[in-house]
Amino acid sequence: MFLNEIPVKFLFKSLLIFVAAMLDAQCTYWSLRFLDLANLVLKFLIRLPMHIFLLANPYFVNILLAGYDKETGPSLYYIDYIATLHKVDKGAFGYGSYFSLSMMDRHYHSGMTVEEAIDLVDKCIMEIRSRLVVAPPNFVIKIVDKDGAREYAWRESVKDAAVASA
Repeated sequence: MFLNEIPVKFLFKSLLIFVAAMLDAQCTYWSLRFLDLANLVLKFLIRLPMHIFLLANPYFVNILLAGYDKETGPSLYYIDYIATLHKVDKGAFGYGSYFSLSMMDRHYHSGMTVEEAIDLVDKCIMEIRSRLVVAPPNFVIKIVDKDGAREYAWRESVKDAAVASA
């Protein structure tokens, strides 16, 4: 049995079109890219035997999606593991979010400069490192603005610890 023999394919495609239509209200460029990606995924999935999907392990994934549109400006969306989409001003998820969201609630304000935002991110990283037992050793800071997406800086505690002991 192949996936193209199951009507679920059509439900999946209509769901993707619905999500793309929701995104279209915000940003036409990204919704078209989303549809392109959805069509590529469907073309790939249709060719696979059904037993591949029965053996696969599902994953729960949360996403922070950032973008910039010339008409509306910067946007940040939180998409949770059940595909609920929320437009947010600030966001975090995972165990560290309990600490970083409280820092953001206290220090975030609209119209922040890049320097203020980086300072806030550094406060969140320090809070996570000091209070979370399973804190990741390294963090990467990325900026998404009218100039595109770029890597701003790394915060490496593993490298910092090696330098401090030398």
